[in-house]
Amino acid sequence: MGERGYSQRRGCSLVRLSRSSFRYLPRPREDEARLAERIRKLACERPAYGYRRITVLLLREGFKVNVKRVHRIWKREGLQIPRRKVRKRRAGPKGEVMLRAQRPNQVWTYDFLEDRTEGGKKLRT
Repeated sequence: MGERGYSQRRGCSLVRLSRSSFRYLPRPREDEARLAERIRKLACERPAYGYRRITVLLLREGFKVNVKRVHRIWKREGLQIPRRKVRKRRAGPKGEVMLRAQRPNQVWTYDFLEDRTEGGKKLRT
């Protein structure tokens, strides 16, 4: 600011910038890489845990972190919880239809066949 002859206060007011923002110097975090590595290890050890539970484990280990920081690292590392597998429960022996239709119109869902035409329209018989 001194090269133009303005004070820091005058220059910041001209560009509508707070003086504290002008003087701000970011401090690099030296433990970021170590924290990211630990998050990756915990996620591999416990695949069902999300970033919130991982945060609790890190706090127990003595890391000074909050949920937002762990979430930011979690997303940057591309970690995610595996999707749950949907289990289809079937009663009776495998592959057997529970109610077989003895005559037309007895069980409606077995009386229909459904397909699609080339145009995408539904064809039901």
